[in-house]
Amino acid sequence: MQRQLTSSLGVELAYVGLKATHLQVNQNINQPLVTNGFYGTVKPFPTLPLTSAILPAKCQAPNPPCALNNINQVNSNSNSNYNAFWLTVNKHLSHGLQLLGSYTYSKSLDYNSLSTGETYIIQNAYNLRGDYGPSEFDARHRVVVSGFYQLPFKGNRLVNGWQVAVITQAQTGNPLNPTLAIGPGPGISLTVRPDLLGNVTGTGNPAQYFSNATLCQPFNGPLQGGAPAIPDCAATPNAAFAVPCTFSATPTTPGGKTYPVVAGSCHPGSLGRNAITGPAFVNTDFSVIKDTKITERFNLQFRTEFFDVFNHPSFSNPTLTVTSGAFGKIQATRFPNGDQGSSRQIQFALKLQF
Repeated sequence: MQRQLTSSLGVELAYVGLKATHLQVNQNINQPLVTNGFYGTVKPFPTLPLTSAILPAKCQAPNPPCALNNINQVNSNSNSNYNAFWLTVNKHLSHGLQLLGSYTYSKSLDYNSLSTGETYIIQNAYNLRGDYGPSEFDARHRVVVSGFYQLPFKGNRLVNGWQVAVITQAQTGNPLNPTLAIGPGPGISLTVRPDLLGNVTGTGNPAQYFSNATLCQPFNGPLQGGAPAIPDCAATPNAAFAVPCTFSATPTTPGGKTYPVVAGSCHPGSLGRNAITGPAFVNTDFSVIKDTKITERFNLQFRTEFFDVFNHPSFSNPTLTVTSGAFGKIQATRFPNGDQGSSRQIQFALKLQF
């Protein structure tokens, strides 16, 4: 819906809905079967079969059979949907001034954002719906305001031809997907999300972005050995995340600190995919332009451009490996140096137009 409010001011409202099917998704077809919500302890294809056409000689007797690891298959079982409200205000150039403002409220959902670069694999290959959530690129709110003004100075070449321009962008953060590796059985490693034990939000603090980053692991009884690297959930009531496996209270070696996983106790993590929102993005660019008419045909333009003029830091996502010592810590700005959101940068340019 469009409406012209004045001769130079217009407003546009729009609803946009998109539905896509047969999108790419990455599934581990050698993941143990999930029965009653728990991973099995063996892979569907543990070794390369002797009938394989690509069987290498080293896999034949008397050598041991060649073990197969995860088999990641890209297929077209995914779909997505996008719903958005757009508001645009446009003031056309008049009296030397032009303004454009836009606001978008949107939500994008899918099973896996592989088509746009997401590398995470479905945590349960047999339940795509379990990974249905915000797309990796989802940004709920986005505002962009830009303006251009021809300064009303008249006179000689030094006074005439000055212009200023500004563009400000602000948007909420993209979704975060904390993960960790678990071993449901011998020779098996799966990347999953942790169990969520309490409410977790973003703090905006780069030293620790998550309001609660404490991780624990459940045991099947009082510990019979030393303190494990990840504390017992029973002794950590304030923990926000838990390893989605139960560990034996008896260590691998008497008095040791390493505890084995209880067979058949691992399960897909309860934390929803992309359930936490990352750091927001704010950036303002400003430019000053001077046009100097040399002749009727030639114009010399001098530009001074300030990127991130307010030197406002826009942080990248924090470390998302739950078992890492850097979990929740932000270690970089949103973009590398030389791009938006990193730091204030000033650029000068001289252009001859004819």
